[in-house]
Amino acid sequence: MERMLVTSRNIVDKVLGAESEQVHWCSGIGEPTAAMKAHLLTADLLITDSSDEDESVLPNPAHVALGSGVPVLRLGRSVANARFPRILVAWKDTAQARRAAHDALPLLVRAESVSVVGVGDEVSSERLDAVATHLRSHGAKAQYLHVSNTAGDACSSLLDQAGREGSDLIVTGVFGRNSLAERVFGGVTTEMLKSNEICWFMAH
Repeated sequence: MERMLVTSRNIVDKVLGAESEQVHWCSGIGEPTAAMKAHLLTADLLITDSSDEDESVLPNPAHVALGSGVPVLRLGRSVANARFPRILVAWKDTAQARRAAHDALPLLVRAESVSVVGVGDEVSSERLDAVATHLRSHGAKAQYLHVSNTAGDACSSLLDQAGREGSDLIVTGVFGRNSLAERVFGGVTTEMLKSNEICWFMAH
């Protein structure tokens, strides 16, 4: 591990400049999620990827967002445009969803289109319209869509809608219910963690 860290540090220094005052190298050996939280006290955003565990040991992004209060952008395997021109905001009337939409505003206002999507009876069309109106007041090109839960679970319905719209990024809150309950009974966060193709912006 120490040799790999040295190799990684050398790559960073070569690409970004060893003397750069804007680049700060942090490293350590320990449990990934706990180790990452310790470095996020002054961070605005954590960007990570969707590598398989046998390729790289990564922190659990949802647990990092939950424990640190820092939003996390997990890049999907199919990322084609890092500017994210088409964004889907998954909305429920929760504090977590509101935090995610607020933290993602810098990305939302730059997008070519933003879809505020609610699934089934978890949210009303009136609330979705209000959220889209709020985002438009900040300069986002936002519309709303209320979809039925035909897939049987909210995560599948959201991913299906993202596929139909060609979305580059999904914005969601994480752990709308107690995180322990979600681990036991499942939920959107647990299911989204299994999907590595699309980029995911998450906050708690």
